[in-house]
Amino acid sequence: MTNISQLLESWIESGNQFDTQSYVNYFDDNAIIDEKAVGTKIKGKPAIAEYFETYFIGYKTQTAITNLTVEDTTHASIEVHFKGEFPQKELDGWFNLTFNDMGDKIIFAETGFIERVIG
Repeated sequence: MTNISQLLESWIESGNQFDTQSYVNYFDDNAIIDEKAVGTKIKGKPAIAEYFETYFIGYKTQTAITNLTVEDTTHASIEVHFKGEFPQKELDGWFNLTFNDMGDKIIFAETGFIERVIG
């Protein structure tokens, strides 16, 4: 069994290094990302690579985990802080992740931004 916390920290680090191949290798071949902020579902490694190159490399996004919860051997959730060259410069987001039975590949990721209400 894989240590999901370490896997997620390594996954985020591969993203911060803009390493597409490493980032995509954390996903199962048929993984799906349900991207709430963009309003689309990304299916399979080639599409995930394109998504990563567009939204992470393209905007020079750096991601920091602010909260990580491992629910069981196949489920985890993280909150993150994004910094990059996108209009808002900084955003908070979340991922709800499902892993395969071995806990070493992401098979489903639901993700979006955290809205902050002021006042």
